Amino acid sequence: MKKNELLSKLKNLKLLNKKDNTEVYEATLNEVPVIIKYYSTEQNFQRELNALQALEKKRVKTPQILSFYNGFWNKEVGYIIQEKLQGDTLLEIYSDIKDKEGLLYECGEALGKINKILTLNELDISNIWKYSDFETDENFKQYDWKKHFMHQIPVWIEKVDKKYKSEINYVKLEEILLQGLKEVDSSIESIGLMHRDYGFRNILYKNINITGIIDFEHAMIGDIFFDTTKLIFNNLDFVKDCSLQKSFFDGWSKETRVYVDDKKMWLYLAIQGLGAIQWVDGQKLIANRYRHLDYRKKGEGIVSEALHYMS
Repeated sequence: MKKNELLSKLKNLKLLNKKDNTEVYEATLNEVPVIIKYYSTEQNFQRELNALQALEKKRVKTPQILSFYNGFWNKEVGYIIQEKLQGDTLLEIYSDIKDKEGLLYECGEALGKINKILTLNELDISNIWKYSDFETDENFKQYDWKKHFMHQIPVWIEKVDKKYKSEINYVKLEEILLQGLKEVDSSIESIGLMHRDYGFRNILYKNINITGIIDFEHAMIGDIFFDTTKLIFNNLDFVKDCSLQKSFFDGWSKETRVYVDDKKMWLYLAIQGLGAIQWVDGQKLIANRYRHLDYRKKGEGIVSEALHYMS
């Protein structure tokens, strides 16, 4: 079906979310609710498309692709029309859920299943690894996921607004993170599909069950243990929520047979924290920076804790 022919069939478009490189709408197609995502960057489009295609025949709770259009060859945008899964995001309803430990265990299970459900051959032919934000190797056997973060960390350090008063030595932080990544063991058993934005806003929930995992535009192939740290950083209090973290890791380890590595956890949490700091400082509107100062403060807090542990 041609691009314009398909779009003409969409009715009742409603904007759900707009970011720098992606717009998300709810609509109806032949009277059925659907989600349509527009992408202005090919990497985001290809990562989500390839991840969903690789997962669609697996027994995981991810959206089925109904149609897609790749316009990047013609300097246009790309879009994916996917089924609308039932449920509300955990970000919206988390405070109302009574059994939070049981919920976090289920969150860990759901992530672990996605992390390990693809074989090495399936990871290779998925082509997700070809669309990282750095120049990738032509051969999957030569692919090294750590290059993404080795490339990003100096870029992020440059973006940090040094006018903020901080006890963090960012020169030292860069050295520690880069050296830490070099020392990480990239063994086969820890390599899998990383969602990279797995948290409450991308987990759907209804009738005491997780009903869907959405938004794979940042997916990559890499150390699946890294994937556990996004939810811990974004949605839990690392100091106060110890029992919830344990439940999350218990569910995740049950599915992956990979267990908590404290050294890697602090390294990966520090990278998450730095990512949060530079994201806030990179906001073009000053008002947006002020609006996210608590998020920045959380990033500084976890980086400081990590430096204390790793130094």
